Amino acid sequence: MPPLRGLYEIENGKEKITYKPTVKKPVKEYLKEQKRFKHLSKEIIDRIQENIDRRWKEIFGEGFVEKS
Repeated sequence: MPPLRGLYEIENGKEKITYKPTVKKPVKEYLKEQKRFKHLSKEIIDRIQENIDRRWKEIFGEGFVEKS
């Protein structure tokens, strides 16, 4: 499974993206594969997804394909 988020380093105060995903898998698919998250409600999972979507746009901009 690809990482849920991209990877970056900060060197001398500058961010450098070291892994930029091309496809974004919905967080609910990532969480359902791990039984430790089965107690999370749909509302909480939706909030996690919204937060991830916002952060992706901040870091990587637009241009990702949502995989369902």
